[in-house]
Amino acid sequence: MITIHIDGKDCVTADGLTIIDAARSHGIEIPALGYDPRVSPPSNFEAAFVEIIDGPKTLFVSATSTPAEDGMVIRTRSEALESYRKIYLQALLRHHYGDCVAPCVLRCPAHIDIQKYIYHVHCGNFLEALAVIKDSNPLPAVCGRVCPHPCETDCRRNALDGAVNINGIKRFGKKGVRS
Repeated sequence: MITIHIDGKDCVTADGLTIIDAARSHGIEIPALGYDPRVSPPSNFEAAFVEIIDGPKTLFVSATSTPAEDGMVIRTRSEALESYRKIYLQALLRHHYGDCVAPCVLRCPAHIDIQKYIYHVHCGNFLEALAVIKDSNPLPAVCGRVCPHPCETDCRRNALDGAVNINGIKRFGKKGVRS
């Protein structure tokens, strides 16, 4: 066990935890855009910063990847930290055009936008759902019958309650369900 100091509070926690996990175990929330402990491996994007006070110097570090160490003094809120987070996010968004590709799309041999397809099926827009399939798949009838659905293996929902079952989407149903 180690003792760390978070926002003036002494916290005894297990050795080997990251700062964010140690803080959360004591009910201390750290703003953590992009971090979900249920997802493994962790997202390649995360913004969860804290200040480490090390004598006269202050360091900004990632709370999700920095291990908590005995005697560490951590601050989760300050004007400087809020400013740092804001500048970091502005820089990130300045060069981010919303072009992220979901793992299920990357895994799909036809590179079908699975999320868009399921959204349209859920809304009852079956013609739009079919158009999503036909946009990137020249043989939808054939591929639909033999699809081994590798997208389900990489589905982000696996971390929560299981992959969306695209084969379980009924022709006149409202949404995909887990099998």
